Amino acid sequence: INTIDHLTAFKQRDNFVWLTLFDTHHFLNGLPNISIQSEMDVSLHDYNYSSKKSVHASYDPTRKKIYELELKRIDAYLKILFDYLKDNYDDDDVLVSICSDHGKGFLGESEDMLSEHRIKVPMLFKSNSTKNVEFSGFSQGVDYLPTLLNLAGIKHNDSFDGRDITKVSPKYSLSELIFNNDYYRAVIFDEMHMFSCKSKNKIKTQNDIDYDDCIYKLQRIDSMSNVDQNDDIVIKKYKNILKSH
Repeated sequence: INTIDHLTAFKQRDNFVWLTLFDTHHFLNGLPNISIQSEMDVSLHDYNYSSKKSVHASYDPTRKKIYELELKRIDAYLKILFDYLKDNYDDDDVLVSICSDHGKGFLGESEDMLSEHRIKVPMLFKSNSTKNVEFSGFSQGVDYLPTLLNLAGIKHNDSFDGRDITKVSPKYSLSELIFNNDYYRAVIFDEMHMFSCKSKNKIKTQNDIDYDDCIYKLQRIDSMSNVDQNDDIVIKKYKNILKSH
């Protein structure tokens, strides 16, 4: 509603509005909304407080179900906003996007911080220029801004790390974990492989990473079996990607 108020107040000018949907982020540490409670099975009314962030949480089918219900509630509120945009703006004048910076640990059973349910997130765009276009390639969080700017027709100096995914088809996606006094972790996905990296020693900054002294693992996605570790060409390719990223 605050977004609609803002757009109404400043309808004669261009607007960039960023909504943060904490309803789906912090609902775990309290009672769900009453509309969610009324849809929940009795077995789901077992609320366990945890100080862990959602990305660090372990698999929990109860939280997973509550999360699904919470997403449906948010969809209902987003429909109010989308209906307002449809009634008050021409399609050529609106670009809507939905994205997230990380997934949820309680959605999958793997405890790996770079598992797919933690790093695979939505990146949706809706405008006249994206009508009936489905992107099935690889993308990263850094691709969001250049894609958004180009779809909005905003000129920029193209100095971003990311790429416009509507114009360039990335060959891989890279996710990293860089935390003070912790091990450096990275994983690269392409069409055939999952390549993972872990530093042997804890780091304080990215400058502490010694890529020549890390533990590497290369697996085939179709079977998740180990690839011949003597395949130095493939290993070197991915190490160079990490070094230059």
